[in-house]
Amino acid sequence: MLRAIVVVAPDERARKLAEPLDDPPTVCDIYNYLAGAHQHMLLYDESNRWAHASIAVGERTDFGFAIALGNEFLAENAGGRGLWAETLAFAERDREQARKIGSLARTAWSGFCSATGYYGKGELEAARTTCLAALELCEQIGESRLASWVDNAVAVTLADLGDEAAARMHATRAIERAQELKQLVLTAGALQALGYAAMQRGDLQDAVEAYGKYVLLVRDTENGVARNLFMASAADAHLRAGKVDDAAIIADQALQLAEFAKAPHYRALARRVQAQVLAARGKSDAAIQAFDDAVLSFEKTGSRLELGRALYYRAQLRLARRERDAARDDAERARDLFAETGAAPDRARAEAMLSA
Repeated sequence: MLRAIVVVAPDERARKLAEPLDDPPTVCDIYNYLAGAHQHMLLYDESNRWAHASIAVGERTDFGFAIALGNEFLAENAGGRGLWAETLAFAERDREQARKIGSLARTAWSGFCSATGYYGKGELEAARTTCLAALELCEQIGESRLASWVDNAVAVTLADLGDEAAARMHATRAIERAQELKQLVLTAGALQALGYAAMQRGDLQDAVEAYGKYVLLVRDTENGVARNLFMASAADAHLRAGKVDDAAIIADQALQLAEFAKAPHYRALARRVQAQVLAARGKSDAAIQAFDDAVLSFEKTGSRLELGRALYYRAQLRLARRERDAARDDAERARDLFAETGAAPDRARAEAMLSA
């Protein structure tokens, strides 16, 4: 983290020079730069501090842009931890300010944050609708950077809804946008979309190819967001492809990142994959403990889709342990969660388990 401190230090000096001048746009720019820098280092509490500072300046000087942008960072930071109710609440405050100041860009960004919250809660149709509305605004105002993020999000959402063709289209468009913009975090997100869409349609070769490129891309980066948000999914893809040792290494990295970020949803994702690795290695008791940990965390964060997956994989292990009643309970609960969220491929897998 020494390099991170060095990166932020110049803007700290700018802040000390600018604050006595009390020029809201300048101070807002500095506060939000600091919020963004700390966010990308996964220092979410510090990022939130600067986001709140931006909001305070905006409220004191009636500068709505500062209020909107501060709430956007708060929404993004909550999403980066998997605190979905907070994500949606801050996104709505961002949207309210966007309406007041007449900013289509702020409206689009607030839509992306809302979609993140909806998706995390397992409200897939709401996430899809919100993403498409944000994409339409992006096209209208020429906001290509946000469009790349939203294409990533809608590709993943559509993959979970079972719309393979549309998921592939948005993922492909996301990588094209990312290549034009040449930003590492956008490329990481686009590779996540490609890999995830492939994984959900059962094309494990394409999934591992995309996630393999992702792992190499982020291996030495200091951009924590690019690593924390997608690392557990990369581990999942490798595990499904039978690359157990690779999956174990990547899942361990995902866990370390999530614990550093104090991100309970992403920690639970890593723990679920670790549980599957332990099961694949024949360490059944340790795997059950890891699954229990993941299930409890997903219940607390309200992550219904990922809760369903943790239950589904725990049911698989319980069947192998001949704990048939407990396995059926998990599988039925998983199936119901998938039905509620609209996650068609996952629901089909759970129903197949129950009918076997």
